[in-house]
Amino acid sequence: MSRRRIFANAVILPNGETFVVGGQILGEPFHDATWQEVPEIYSPDTKTWRMVARHSTPRVYHSWAVLLPDATVIVGGGGLNNNDEADHYDAQIYQPAYLFESDGKTPAKQPKIQSIDAQKYKVGDKITITTDVPVNTASLIRYSATTHTVNNDLRRIKLTLTTVGNADNKRYTVQIPGDPGVTLPGYWMLFVLAKGVPSRAETVQILIK
Repeated sequence: MSRRRIFANAVILPNGETFVVGGQILGEPFHDATWQEVPEIYSPDTKTWRMVARHSTPRVYHSWAVLLPDATVIVGGGGLNNNDEADHYDAQIYQPAYLFESDGKTPAKQPKIQSIDAQKYKVGDKITITTDVPVNTASLIRYSATTHTVNNDLRRIKLTLTTVGNADNKRYTVQIPGDPGVTLPGYWMLFVLAKGVPSRAETVQILIK
């Protein structure tokens, strides 16, 4: 990262990038001094960081951030120690650049998952997906919760799409990893992406065999 941060939050996005928000240069619980107002995103493809849209509210100690099924990130909280200076009882929605055209203003057309063949799967199963447009990437991201800048459940599994039948049908299968240490049992968000633009997620439950 280009900016030093403690008490920041990190969120994995459907495209595999990591969004890091908030934090401060010098860790001072229940104080907003030296807070970092500019989030950064790490790209595993280029192995580089880039700064993104400035935030208006300090998010430091006791703040949190999680991915939502519409591929946005909700960022909120901070303080909460009866300290008017640093208590933030609100939240904000961050919309990553992948939800916009190159002008940064026009909403991008998101692919849609029209159907999946079930809502519950076991590790090692295949999921059959039907979409409204051709897609080229898919991922599973686990629903999770965060506290004190730690999110032990957050993980992303990159999936390989296999076309079923005629490509015009826009039907695909993906293989859920069979290792329950990788695909932890619980609820996951299933995303597909078309040229880097993610869909709204379908929620699936993954069970141990």
